[in-house]
Amino acid sequence: MRKLALLLTTILLVLSLVPSLPTTQAQDKIEISFVHIFTDENDIRGQVVAELINEFNASHSNIVVTAQAITTSYDEVLTTTLLAADQNDAPHVVQLDESATRFAVDSEKFLAIEDIATDEQKATFDDILPVVREFYTVDSKLWSLPWNSSNPLLYYNKTMFEAAGLDPNNPPHTFDEVLATCEALMAADLGLSGCINWPLTAWFPENWVAMQGALLADNENGHTGRPEEVFFNSPEMLRVFEWWNTLADNGYYAYTGKLADYNGEGGAFITRRFAMHINSTAGLSNFQHYAGVLKYDLGVAPLPIPDENATNGTVNGGASLWITAGHSDAETEAAREFVFFMTNTENIARWHEATGYFPNRQSSIDSIEASGFWEENPNYYITVQQLLGTQAIPATAGTIVGPSLEIRNILAEAVQSMIDQGVSPEDALAAADQLADLEIEDYNFFYAE
Repeated sequence: MRKLALLLTTILLVLSLVPSLPTTQAQDKIEISFVHIFTDENDIRGQVVAELINEFNASHSNIVVTAQAITTSYDEVLTTTLLAADQNDAPHVVQLDESATRFAVDSEKFLAIEDIATDEQKATFDDILPVVREFYTVDSKLWSLPWNSSNPLLYYNKTMFEAAGLDPNNPPHTFDEVLATCEALMAADLGLSGCINWPLTAWFPENWVAMQGALLADNENGHTGRPEEVFFNSPEMLRVFEWWNTLADNGYYAYTGKLADYNGEGGAFITRRFAMHINSTAGLSNFQHYAGVLKYDLGVAPLPIPDENATNGTVNGGASLWITAGHSDAETEAAREFVFFMTNTENIARWHEATGYFPNRQSSIDSIEASGFWEENPNYYITVQQLLGTQAIPATAGTIVGPSLEIRNILAEAVQSMIDQGVSPEDALAAADQLADLEIEDYNFFYAE
C-alpha cells in the first residue's frame, strides 16, 4: 500500500510539470478498506452492509470503500489486522468485538476516534448511550464507535409451546421457570434433541452474573484500572453453573460440542430440534425469516434472569468500528468519515430495523419510536427494553481486560469440563479462576506501565 502511494505521488509530481496533461478523477480517489464479519451472502446483515457502503461511495466522489469479509470470527479479524499492521498493510477500518478493547489499545496499532474526530463529530459522542459508550472508553478516552450493538434474547417456538399445553405468550422469566418449562416440553413427546440450547460461550454467564450485580474482575471490572484478578468462583457465578449443570444433567440442555458455535446452535433451533434458544439480538431478523419459511410461530422474550431480584440488566455485546494507525492523513480522514457515516443517527436506526441489533444512539431510538416501527414490529422493541432497563453500574458495563479472549475461553472450557467430563461446578470454577489470574498476570507483565 505504501509502495503504491509512493508510485502515485511520483506520477502526480511528473504530471504537475506538464500543464497540458490534466489530473484525472481516478487519480483523486482515496481508497480505504473495511473488514467485517458478515461473510454469508444469504445473511441479511451482510446485504445491509453492502447497501450502506454503496451509498457512501455514491455520496463521496473522492472516496472508495472496499469491503473485505473473509471470516466470521472477531478474533481472526483482530489477529490478521495486527499481522498486517506489522507489514504496514493494515486495513483502514475493522470491526472488533467489545472484548478486544483493552488489547486493541495496548497494541498501539489503532487511533483513538476521540483524537481524530472533528469538534462537530465529537459533539455526537454524548448521543451514544452511556452503557454502550463505556465499553469502548479507556482512560477516559473513546477509542472506537459502537456499531452492531447487541444483548441476549430468548427465542422460543410458540407452536411447540401450544403442543405441550403451555401458554405461548408466557415464556419462562427466571431460571426456575426455565426448568419447569423444560420439564413440560420434554414430557410432550415432540421429538426434541433437548429443551433449550445456546452457544457455549462466556458471554451468557457474564450476563447472568451482571444481572445479579456482581463483578467479574477487580478494579470495577477494569474500568478504574487494569484488572489483576477475576472473580469466577463467586457465589453468583456458582449459581449460574449449578443451574446450567442441572439443565444438562436432565437432558434439557445440549450443544454441538463446539465452543461459541452461534450458527450451529441457531440452526438446531431453527430446524426444531430445540423448543427454546438463547442467542444475540443480532439474529432476530434471520430467526424470524426462517420461522416463516418453516411455518412455525416464533416467540421472542427477554433473557431469563437468575431470580426476581436479579434486575440489573444485561451486558452490551456486539462490536465497534476501529481505525488503524499508519496510513496517510487523507486515508485516515476518509476512514473517519466512513465510520461516522456507518454509525450516524439514520444508519443506526436503519441497522436496527433491518437486523435486530439495538440502536445505540438516543437520537436513533427517538427516530424509530416516532416512526411507529416498534408498534408494527414488537419483537424488535424487546432488545431496546432490556437496554433501557439496564442499570449503569460497573457490573453491566462489561469487563475491560487485556487477555479477554483467553479468559473467556477459560470460562467456556470450565463449562465444557462440567457438562462433558462431570467436573463439579465448584471445581470447574476454582480451576478457571486460577488459570485466568495467571493469564492476567502474564499480560500485565508485558503491557502494564
